[in-house]
Amino acid sequence: MSQLRLRTFFLSSTLSLGLSVSLLGAAGCGGTETIGTPQSSALTFEGQGNGSQAVPPTATDASASVNLTLSADQGQLAYKVQHNVTAATQVEIRRGASGAQGELLFTLKGDAMSSGTLQVTADQAAALMAGTLYFDIPSVVFAAGEIRGQFFSLDGTQIAVTGTTQLSANLSGLQQIPPVELSADGKASLTLDEKTGTLSYDISHGLTGATSVAIKQGNVGISGAVVFSLAQSTTGMLATQISGKQMLSAEQRVQLKSGALYLEVQSLLQGTLRGQILTSTALPFATQLKAAPLVSTSATGMVTFLLSQDGNTLAFRLNHDLQDVTKAALVKQMLGVETTIECQLSDGKDKAQGSCAIRAGGVSKDDLLGGLLQINLATQAHATGELVGKVSVPKQP
Repeated sequence: MSQLRLRTFFLSSTLSLGLSVSLLGAAGCGGTETIGTPQSSALTFEGQGNGSQAVPPTATDASASVNLTLSADQGQLAYKVQHNVTAATQVEIRRGASGAQGELLFTLKGDAMSSGTLQVTADQAAALMAGTLYFDIPSVVFAAGEIRGQFFSLDGTQIAVTGTTQLSANLSGLQQIPPVELSADGKASLTLDEKTGTLSYDISHGLTGATSVAIKQGNVGISGAVVFSLAQSTTGMLATQISGKQMLSAEQRVQLKSGALYLEVQSLLQGTLRGQILTSTALPFATQLKAAPLVSTSATGMVTFLLSQDGNTLAFRLNHDLQDVTKAALVKQMLGVETTIECQLSDGKDKAQGSCAIRAGGVSKDDLLGGLLQINLATQAHATGELVGKVSVPKQP
């Protein structure tokens, strides 16, 4: 199975601002204010879209980059959009703080690549500089938005962001690709100083013989390259408590606040812990699929999940190499026997995605957290199930 990788697009520009104003940023993301003397150049902003920022969140592996350039007179906005959302219906620019749905301002074509200009009001320009504009991309599957990305300034010399942004990561083997159940887990608390671009981190983990701690690039369920190596040991003697500071570029700050980076702690003795770095307490995890009892098959698969911060939505994405799937469901199992179907997993095809409601008549939260749910993918050849997997939710610190 192939995994789509996050695609990040860069737009460089000389930035400055021609008016002196003071603006309040989104909650948890500091504030912004213009500094210096009047200037005559444009300002640039970037939004990196993924499913973890959507409201409600999705488990999609699609991504997007939207770059904006605000003219010196703050009356015109040039945009450049690049995304890989399947069956996207349009691209929307909205006003709203991170994690909240907001007012629709502009509707753009849903093409994978597009560019153009928009006329903006002073109020809309102020919202952009305050960090309260975002884009989302609805699709046929997710009419409310498959991916979303908050816009952030790429220049701290003309728009000075103040305050701090708090982030966290829940470290588990169940976020690894493929997922593994480990006895060890961990957590991380991170604070971004918006004025200096300094990231402070406190990481604790239970791995024995840890050899490396790193921040890597990748959305939920996507593996990526190392961005920062935070600690290394050739002898496997890293401490279980690791603290420090790291300077971030403007681009890296956008990635961090967009949920496009993750922590990884490796041990030669026990395996690897992974934790997506998020501004919310949404919980990513995955389930490895294997042959059902008494079934001989070479097929393999995995289901990526994202449990929303409010605990009301369980987003999913299937990846497998089965043919002719006849049933894909999240089922309750008692004493090895399926008792009820709690959620149908779309049409069950490879890369199918959607969400399950956690409520009465839907997925039982007690069943989910209690380890009573199993994924069952049935085919024409194996009507009772060819691939199965027990759903385990990582322990939340």
